[in-house]
Amino acid sequence: MTKPRKARTDSVANLIRLATTADTEIAPPAHMTLEQEAWPFFHSIADEFARADWTPHRLELAVMLARTMASLEENQRELREEGTVIPDAKGIPRANPRMRVVDGQLSQVLAMRRSLAMTGRAMAGGTNKAAHQREANRAAEQQLRGNGRDDLLA
Repeated sequence: MTKPRKARTDSVANLIRLATTADTEIAPPAHMTLEQEAWPFFHSIADEFARADWTPHRLELAVMLARTMASLEENQRELREEGTVIPDAKGIPRANPRMRVVDGQLSQVLAMRRSLAMTGRAMAGGTNKAAHQREANRAAEQQLRGNGRDDLLA
């Protein structure tokens, strides 16, 4: 059994799909909480895709990615303050254990970005058409949102 084809980016059906969600506010799922320091990361992640392209599962991944990025930012700041080499209990210089935590969080961020298809290859196009579809959807949505605002001001 074959999957149904996606609508072309310039099709009327796709433009209607984008128009119906263009002004929708992207928010975390109700069963997930987001700390204050993670909100800027969530908003920047949410802006990567057209609102119509967000599914409940992708939103869950976006929340987890935002949380991880906020925690990573905090750990990187503390690592810069502490330094990469710190003395142990005996005064012997050792690598700061926080470096391992930061490295693990960086790996998590990269893995979640791959899961959301936010990698450089996916964003640039690579061999698939997903990036073209995503960019066309974002451009059409921005145009719809921009046109809606212009009409209100006129």
